[in-house]
Amino acid sequence: MRPSRLIPLARAPAGEIPAGRSGAGSPRRLFLPALLVAVLGACASPPPAEPTASPPPDARGGWSGLEAERGDGGEPADVSRPAVPVPERAPSRAGAPAPGDGALAAPGDSGRHGNGTGGDEPSEIPGAPRLPDGVSAPSPAGPPAPERQPRPPDRSPDPAGGAAAGSARPIAPTPAERVQSYLERLQGEPAEAERAYREIARAPAELIPLLVEEVDNPRPSSLRTLEVLSLQTGQEIIRRDDSDGVLYYLVRGMGKIGFDDIGMGPRRGTAGGVRIRYHNIQESFPVGVVLRGALITRFQSRDFPPLDDADAKLWWRAFHARVRDRL
Repeated sequence: MRPSRLIPLARAPAGEIPAGRSGAGSPRRLFLPALLVAVLGACASPPPAEPTASPPPDARGGWSGLEAERGDGGEPADVSRPAVPVPERAPSRAGAPAPGDGALAAPGDSGRHGNGTGGDEPSEIPGAPRLPDGVSAPSPAGPPAPERQPRPPDRSPDPAGGAAAGSARPIAPTPAERVQSYLERLQGEPAEAERAYREIARAPAELIPLLVEEVDNPRPSSLRTLEVLSLQTGQEIIRRDDSDGVLYYLVRGMGKIGFDDIGMGPRRGTAGGVRIRYHNIQESFPVGVVLRGALITRFQSRDFPPLDDADAKLWWRAFHARVRDRL
């Protein structure tokens, strides 16, 4: 629509309205043409163009190729949905499902197992034997390592200790070995000899016959003090010689014994008996005398045999035969 051609009005001084050619000079007739010109000018001007938004760049850094494509009839294609790249189907190994058939292919699978062009035939190494159909290549890791069997314990005898080395349960020493260990410990350090003496005073019954056979052992021990617990009374132990008035201490089972000092007193916590303490200053007691004192404490009996204890081994054999069932 083209605007009508207007005839410009003659300019008039400010505050004055020019008169028409007809000489009418009416203000209303001059005002209407000016209003009509303003309305027609506004209708004739085109509307301002709206700015258009550019589509966002895709993830590859450029603009999507869909903005340049057109559909049927020259119209732009639908760009409301983003383009989704369709991955190429990688060739499958023999016996393994291809991606899309229940298995997922790793990135670059077609390059590793195919010919690099997306074909269906895997690449072959020149000179390598061709595997028959249905047989897959072995894993690079090789066959699984065999399970390690536990090593059986070494039950060879230990030359130092007598027990089997590496055995689950050590072999217990025999009674003869235990008695021999007691004899060696009595001749060792004084502290160890004192511990061995106290253990013999609580020795099991199966060791007593072997200990009795050692009551006349003359080898020196490491002990210079012996404590003996006897069921005899003080009047039975202390004797006076009427000829010279010398006192004698006769502890049944000790036999002939030399000592430098002796002490005696009542036993604590018992109804009878005494505690005898022998002490030597310069020389230690023989192993046989030490065993006699320990066995008196172990037997705790007044059923003494009617024999002279000067023969220590004979007397102790008889004493053991009388009290064997009560030990």
